[in-house]
This record gives sequence, structure tokens and C-alpha cells, in this order.
Amino acid sequence: MSADELADASGVIRERIGALEAGQLDPTYELLLEIADGLGTQPSALVILAEQLDASPNP
Repeated sequence: MSADELADASGVIRERIGALEAGQLDPTYELLLEIADGLGTQPSALVILAEQLDASPNP
């Protein structure tokens, strides 16, 4: 899903999604809920994925 598609699906403006992707913005709980809803998943699934990505070694 592109950032534009996520913006449309979640109602979050594209600039905020871009800032999240760039690590320039920490998501609020409300933003997490909106993005999870746009992705059709539970917020906990996004948190688990983020934790897994943080724990994975960087080559």
C-alpha cells in the first residue's frame, strides 16, 4: 500500500504519514488507531511489528 493509499484509507494526511515513515513524528495513540483502521488491522499488530523491526539486526 502506498502512502497516498494509506492516507485515503485512514483519513490521515499524507504529510503526517511521510513524517512517520521518516522517523520525524512519533505516533499518538489516536494516530495509531486511525492507521490501523485504514490498514484493516488491530493497533496491537502494528506495535508487535514495530517491536520486531526494532529487534532485528541491521546489516
